Amino acid sequence: MATKVKNQTLRIYENLLLSKDGLGTPVELDKTLNELELLDGVEKLKAVGSKCLTLFREFQDSITKMHWKAPCFSGDGEWVIGGSASKGEHKIYIWDRAGHLVKILEGPKEALIDLAWHPVHPIVVPVSLTG
Repeated sequence: MATKVKNQTLRIYENLLLSKDGLGTPVELDKTLNELELLDGVEKLKAVGSKCLTLFREFQDSITKMHWKAPCFSGDGEWVIGGSASKGEHKIYIWDRAGHLVKILEGPKEALIDLAWHPVHPIVVPVSLTG
């Protein structure tokens, strides 16, 4: 899984390279690469990349159209968090993998810069402008 922030939406992409239904094996990937022989290096990478990733889920605040900072996963990959990119807000949004907003955590009135989720314990650490 990979996350990407674009506009007001957090998007999660699933890597199909090693999945059962995806490109799967190196032999199949090699076959795909051979089909793209006529493309130059960068275009070939774009073509292969587009075949390896598929959109899995989108997360957004459809009411306020909030911009996001620092999306990340819980250690077990079952939860997704994103921080508000608004300058005077310190809000952390928590979703389950099904895309349901579970909780909004509010902090001090200072901008959020980064987030980290402990790899084993249910601990989220936000970083603000003042540290």
